[in-house]
Amino acid sequence: MPREAENIHEAIVALDDVLDWARSARSRIGYFAALYRGMTVQVRDALNEGRFEQPDRLEKLDVVFVNRYLQAVDGFRNGGRVTASWQYAFRTASSWWPIVTQHLLLGCNAHINLDLGVALADIARGEELEPLRSDFEAINGLLATHVETVQQQLAEVWPWLALLDRISKADEAIINYAMRAERDHAWHIAERLHPLDEGNRESEIHKIDEQAAALAHVIRHPGLMLGMVTKVVRLCELKGVPAIIDILNE
Repeated sequence: MPREAENIHEAIVALDDVLDWARSARSRIGYFAALYRGMTVQVRDALNEGRFEQPDRLEKLDVVFVNRYLQAVDGFRNGGRVTASWQYAFRTASSWWPIVTQHLLLGCNAHINLDLGVALADIARGEELEPLRSDFEAINGLLATHVETVQQQLAEVWPWLALLDRISKADEAIINYAMRAERDHAWHIAERLHPLDEGNRESEIHKIDEQAAALAHVIRHPGLMLGMVTKVVRLCELKGVPAIIDILNE
C-alpha cells in the first residue's frame, strides 16, 4: 500500500498518482478521482487564504478523508478489503453503459455517505465534534462553486448539456441541494459514531456501508425512463476515457 498522505499537499500528489494510473489503464475510476482532486485543490486554496476557523483541524479532516479514498483504490487494485459501496463504484467503472455523471455520483455516494462521516468521527476521538461544524459547513460554499465548474466540464463530454444549462439552472440547484443533504447526512453519521466504542463503531459503519451500497444500485439502475435517458446520453459521449479524465481535471 502506498504511503498515506500527511498533509493536503501530499494528498493532491497522491490523487495525481491515481489519475496517472487511471489514464494509462483507461480506467473510469479516474473520473471521480479527477473531480475529487479539483475539490481538494479548492480546499487547499481556502486553507491558504485563511478562510477556516480551525485550519489545522480542517486540514486533518481533509487528509483523513483523502486517505480513506486512497486506501479504497489501493485495496481494489490489489485485491484487498474494500467497503461494499466502494466495491460497487469501482466494479461499475469497468462497465461501458453508465454515463460519466453516474460514475461521479457513485464515487460521491461512497465517499460522502460513508467515508466523510467516518473521517469526522475519527478526528474527533477524545475531542468535541461540534466546534468543527462551522468549518465543515463552510465547505458547502466551495462545493456550490465547484458544481458549476463540473457542469462546464461535462458539457465538453456531452455538448447538449451546455444547451440545457442555458435553458434552465434547475439541475444546478438540485445538485447543490443533494450535495448539501449528503453532507448533512455525513454530519449525522459522525454524531452517531462519535460516542461509540470500537466494536459498536465498526458494526455501525458496516450498516452505513450497506445503506450506501443499496443507494449505489439505485444510481446505477435508476428505473426504466431515466435508464433510457442515460443510454441516449451515453451514446453521445464520444470521447475516450483518458480524454474525459483530462477534461474533469482541467
